[in-house]
Amino acid sequence: MKTLLIVIILYISAFQAISQELKVKKVKQKLFNEDFQIEKKTKQMNGYYLKLNPKSGDTLVSGQYKNNIQAGTWIYYNQSRRPIIKYNFDKDSCIWISEEVNLRDSFLIKSYKKFVLALPQRSPVFLGFKGELEQLLADEIETPFSIVQSWSQKQFLYSFTVDKTGRIAEVADVESDDKKTNATVHQILAKPELRWLPAILNNYPFETKFYLSVNMQPVGTEPQEPAKPFIICVNVRYAGVIKPTTNPKRSIGYQVIDIPANELKFRK
Repeated sequence: MKTLLIVIILYISAFQAISQELKVKKVKQKLFNEDFQIEKKTKQMNGYYLKLNPKSGDTLVSGQYKNNIQAGTWIYYNQSRRPIIKYNFDKDSCIWISEEVNLRDSFLIKSYKKFVLALPQRSPVFLGFKGELEQLLADEIETPFSIVQSWSQKQFLYSFTVDKTGRIAEVADVESDDKKTNATVHQILAKPELRWLPAILNNYPFETKFYLSVNMQPVGTEPQEPAKPFIICVNVRYAGVIKPTTNPKRSIGYQVIDIPANELKFRK
């Protein structure tokens, strides 16, 4: 009994010591909120980490950091709070994946220096909560002025590969004539924190190719849906008419005029 009491006291003392060294930090963002622990002295991330839905507060990602490095098992969720991926960063391996994202479909897989359609044992999957990559792109890409001015729709097409280690590579402009949009897409896809689970075929990882379709659309139009699993659709919506302004107090150089809701419904 005495031994058990000593163990409990030591456990409580250790827990209090750790708690005194760590503090909780909350960061609000547009796509998600972050809730995590950092060391008070070093400011390094240590302890639990959560990505939360900013509207519902539901967990999108749960995991932990050790000395500013992802550690242990991380769980990624869909928007209905169901897990879709469990990944162990200590072993650098996927320990479970849901059929919701592990699609039993053909992908463009590199074989003998060419990309061919093949059915992998595990499909290539973005390592994030469901729809995270699409939301990130849609949030950061701006609609070009010429499209808003003409109240039109336009598609920008890109391609990229996911290598055997799950890193994005070989980003290319397939059909796009706007330099700013191109630069934004390349900048986002070059972020080192964006990781994928590579395709697995015959128990080996393979390089795969994706097409990214960025669709500029006025509000009220039907969103574009991917026709194939290797096509990612990002729908960028805009509302309002923009016209030049000579007001020196406005640094942007344009002002936005709201369009009445009844006009949004019928305007083509």
